[in-house]
Amino acid sequence: MTIRRFLLSALCLTLVGMACALPGRANTAALSELPVSFTSPPRRVVSLYPTATEVLAAIGAANLVVGISLHDTSLPGMEGKALVGGFAAPDVERILALKPDCVIATPLQAEVVKKLRCHGVPVLLLDTPSITAGEDNIRLLGALADKSSEAEKLITDQRGLLQLAVDKSSQLAKNSDHSPRRAIRLMGFAEGKLLVPGDDSFQNEFIRTAGAKPPCFGQKGQVIAVSPKQWEDFAPEVVYYCGHDPKTVQQHLSAPEWNSVPAVQEGRLLSYPCDVICRVGSQYGYFPLWLSADIYGAEYSQKQILPDAVLSRTRLDLSYPYLHTAEVLQARLFDMPARTLLLRFTAPLTVLSSLTGWAEGVTTVGNHSSPSLAWAITHHLGLQKTTQRTLALFGATPENSAFLHTGADVIHMGVSEQAAEGLRVTVLATAGVKGNAMRASLDQGLFVEHGTINQIVLTNRTLSPAAMTRCLITATEAKTAVLEDLDIRSSYTGVAATGTGTDNVLVVSGHGPTASMSGGHTKLGELVARASYAAVRQAVENSNRLFANRDIFQRLTERKAGLSRLEALCSLRNHSIDRRKLCAALESLLCQSRYAGFMAQALALADSHERGLVQDTTTFDTLCLAIASELAGKPVSSLKPIFTETTLPAILLQALNTLATGVLGRQRP
Repeated sequence: MTIRRFLLSALCLTLVGMACALPGRANTAALSELPVSFTSPPRRVVSLYPTATEVLAAIGAANLVVGISLHDTSLPGMEGKALVGGFAAPDVERILALKPDCVIATPLQAEVVKKLRCHGVPVLLLDTPSITAGEDNIRLLGALADKSSEAEKLITDQRGLLQLAVDKSSQLAKNSDHSPRRAIRLMGFAEGKLLVPGDDSFQNEFIRTAGAKPPCFGQKGQVIAVSPKQWEDFAPEVVYYCGHDPKTVQQHLSAPEWNSVPAVQEGRLLSYPCDVICRVGSQYGYFPLWLSADIYGAEYSQKQILPDAVLSRTRLDLSYPYLHTAEVLQARLFDMPARTLLLRFTAPLTVLSSLTGWAEGVTTVGNHSSPSLAWAITHHLGLQKTTQRTLALFGATPENSAFLHTGADVIHMGVSEQAAEGLRVTVLATAGVKGNAMRASLDQGLFVEHGTINQIVLTNRTLSPAAMTRCLITATEAKTAVLEDLDIRSSYTGVAATGTGTDNVLVVSGHGPTASMSGGHTKLGELVARASYAAVRQAVENSNRLFANRDIFQRLTERKAGLSRLEALCSLRNHSIDRRKLCAALESLLCQSRYAGFMAQALALADSHERGLVQDTTTFDTLCLAIASELAGKPVSSLKPIFTETTLPAILLQALNTLATGVLGRQRP
């Protein structure tokens, strides 16, 4: 029997959708006792399980998905898919309206699964208690989508990263003075206890793969609670988490019952993206290697398994006479994967870089993207040694080259060429705006770092020093226009961002007639601006999946008003509904275009109001009462002050209180 036929047979045994009569808690074993006929692979899939959605996107099967949870909207190919709610409380009616021939869920969604089964909807239940189970799920999804070869490649690639983590840590273990660091995943806070993974969780597999020592509390499960005594006995040297504000974590762990352990005393509290550490999904090999590098970065910077090398080259079609080659290189540097945009000239040229300044006699320029896997290593090596090693890999020196550096992957680069009246401009840009976007004049500058939004500007003109300098301004203005049009928010304060605080522009003076001006009134300046705008926008969309039409849940989160935070902020007294149920109701409302549109209008008005451009809001006040009355099913004369957080804009609070008042108005006293 072929792998494909075997997996499809397993799929048939796992899909269920018949009787409503099965009692008790839904789980994979129980549901597998009720098989359904499955004659062909599904073509209308609703995925309620973010891990499965991520895998389907990674293996090129996004076209099968018609509905997703609000946690998956930024995945490639999932833009514009119908939202059916959050993970905890997806809307069954919305799911049924999509007429799915398969719904992917987990045992944690037992109530939804029961309801779907009552309607005869086939449900594929997946759980991921271990790395092995995660790989089995990837194969199963590959068979489901007729993408088995893509699924196997994904597994092979991720296993390679897992093996590298094992090899790196094994090398350290050979040292007589080396001992594995004690590491623990912090998942949340409970009254008098901390929430962490159980002993059998894949989270602890990640820690072991990273060459560290996980705890063993004698309890199994995805989440368990540990006491101050258990915490102190384990004495973690590294604590890592996701989804929590670092200040909140520090505040909790600074309490006397938690602060005596080395990780807290020495400040080794590490934050990672949720979609990397919470899943055995499409990046399950990436995180253990990242964690390992962060824990042992100082030691890894001194020891290396494999030599630095360029592994592959992809040529770019850039037809400028002074370009000898234009390539994206896949390399191995410090044992870690890296990519670099590399441009070599036929003869030395003059460049102006906002990072390194004016330079003549330059034969090579580039934009080197260093992945997060390598950051701890390069931090310990220092800038000078890191730069020397990077340049040496490409046969360049500081004297004949000018490089930009970024954490954004060059593979997501935006490229735009604009031409008119014999003039031609090309901009190559990388961008990442989720980690350190900021607003100039408002956010604080606390450290120095290399660029995140980087642009390299090429023209078919010999540029005067003034024209080169003005190009920096023009490209920067265009970049800021992108952030404004996409409504990119500061990572720190949630206000409108103007850049990332680490952006750079590199301008090349090419061959051709001399251009002495490149301001906005010149044709050359217009082309620089247009090319810069298009390239940066493409890079932001490629790297961060931030589109102008992204869903309202993302936009609220970017403003520090995501549903998880709102649940903590809402003040409910003398009401028959608790915080969780209220936020679940808000989630359901915001899945509806009418109320999502109302909230989007409120966000736009909030910005104008905060800037003083709109002062009279009586029309909006009237709209809010009308919306609240509509939701309550009866007249509402005033809004309830459920949300009062002073760090959020007043208009945004008013809109949130409008929806909350409407929800509470239809509840029984």
